Amino acid sequence: MKKILFRLLPLALILAACQKNQNESIRSDAEQPAQLQSTQEINAYISAVIDSKGEFNWKDASDYTLYSAIMHSDDHMVSVGYKPADEENVEEELAKINLHDNRWMGAKIQVLQLIIQEEKLVRPQLKLEDVEVWKENKLPVIDVRIDNINT
Repeated sequence: MKKILFRLLPLALILAACQKNQNESIRSDAEQPAQLQSTQEINAYISAVIDSKGEFNWKDASDYTLYSAIMHSDDHMVSVGYKPADEENVEEELAKINLHDNRWMGAKIQVLQLIIQEEKLVRPQLKLEDVEVWKENKLPVIDVRIDNINT
């Protein structure tokens, strides 16, 4: 079940990222959590949500819980979905998406730039070409390593 939940993480991340106001105050890298939630605490939280709501969605979890879950994964890798701002109902059109279309490439580059901006605060030597750890050819997601809670 853990693997399934971690595979759902990408969709939650894109939804959460798209819904957050860019003008919100952002923590500095000095404000990285000193201690992560334990895997037992994360699992208990997920179980409690499933018991009360019948389902679990990462977008409803706190940044601290989400970050803790990512840090407990072996490679800190998450899949971040993206789409052009004017696209709607992407889930219904996944098979028809041309990831090489300029609109889709532009959206991907914007997300990559946001990610590298935050990740460079904790990994200053990081280069844009090193951000994407796995190239996705079918789905509009970027597989990246996350080390900064602000990302």
